[in-house]
Amino acid sequence: MLGGAVALGLVGFLLHLGGPGRGLEAPGGVELLALGAMAIAAAGVLACCAALPWSEGPPPRPVRAPTPVRGHRGLSLAAWALALGLAYVGVVRPLRASAACRRGDVLLTSAPAQALPYLEASVALDSTRDVCVARLGTAAFALGRLDQAQEAYTLALARVPAEAYHHANLGRLLTERIREGAATPADTLSSFEAALARDPHNGHILGDAALVALTVGDPARARDYATRATTLYPDFAPPRAVLGFLALSANKESEAVELLTEALRGQWHGDERGARRVALANLAAALLRLGRAEEALTPAREAVQLAPEDPDVRFILDRVLEQLGRREEARAPTP
Repeated sequence: MLGGAVALGLVGFLLHLGGPGRGLEAPGGVELLALGAMAIAAAGVLACCAALPWSEGPPPRPVRAPTPVRGHRGLSLAAWALALGLAYVGVVRPLRASAACRRGDVLLTSAPAQALPYLEASVALDSTRDVCVARLGTAAFALGRLDQAQEAYTLALARVPAEAYHHANLGRLLTERIREGAATPADTLSSFEAALARDPHNGHILGDAALVALTVGDPARARDYATRATTLYPDFAPPRAVLGFLALSANKESEAVELLTEALRGQWHGDERGARRVALANLAAALLRLGRAEEALTPAREAVQLAPEDPDVRFILDRVLEQLGRREEARAPTP
């Protein structure tokens, strides 16, 4: 009975510990209730087992009652405290960390600001799980908290150095930090080289590496990464769009139109507002250079619809409209 009462009390306490949520609706609430139920059941079994006669035969001879040993009750309580402490550290704490990480992961893409406290709570409870630590870095990165993101990515990398995505995540972050002088192009390219050394056939990492190489002014390396990616995954659009941009930069407009048109038919995996928008704008620019303004109008409009606040894509649309003799429309704001 003592074991069941203590276990139930422990569960009630743990369910109301601090964190983003509390009670059964809190991360890990159901798991903790199940743990308490198991503890109560185990205490009952032990109590029953203690009362069972383990041997048959004549009753034992009466013996003189032993003198009570001082401190016995204290030792019993100390043993209970140790057991409960071990249960919390070894079972309950990891369960709560896992539940908080799951909740943060669900919110990460759509609401990083809401995901952040769950992921912070998860890592505070258990910083050994590299995936949850990396997700904390991603949430912080999305919110512009670059110091926190770098700390999390570095910790995740320290936990599992063989994971290619940890190196790539750090490389993406360092690319952003070049602007503030906290990293160099060599730093970010080194991170992507480390990622590809561990996973050389990863199309997403190759595509990101190509974009980063363009960003830091290394077109030769960008071409290498993009060519490797398109060879491995012909339908993966972003690296083919990089090759199209490189062709446009080299004044090879016809080649650029072909590559960018192929890219726009490919798979973008949700990156419509980013890389696909740029590819549409580059296609419009290439067609415009070739004197095909009528054909350029459709991709230019689509690019503006994806990002009406982007002045670069708006500029290209205005140029196309001017070439078509529609100057007044070019000056009008996009609906």
